[in-house]
Amino acid sequence: MIMMPKMAKEPCDFCDGHLEPRTVSVVRGRARKLMVIENVPAMVCSQCGMRYYDAEVVRRMERLLQRSRSAKRTIQVPVTEFETVA
Repeated sequence: MIMMPKMAKEPCDFCDGHLEPRTVSVVRGRARKLMVIENVPAMVCSQCGMRYYDAEVVRRMERLLQRSRSAKRTIQVPVTEFETVA
């Protein structure tokens, strides 16, 4: 089991807000493929939402991306291009 990052007493680097332990979903891409990793432990700023991950959590996410066949399920995601609004 991965422990939450030990940054709880440090303020957010961007807004000085309070960091809280949470589990989040992370979307990462590699080789034109996207993967959603659920239940990732993180410290999240209660003010701006910035996320901080422990080094071991990042290593595990990278391993999951390399082994994309380990996916539990597949979802469809709509894709659109950025357009200038007139």
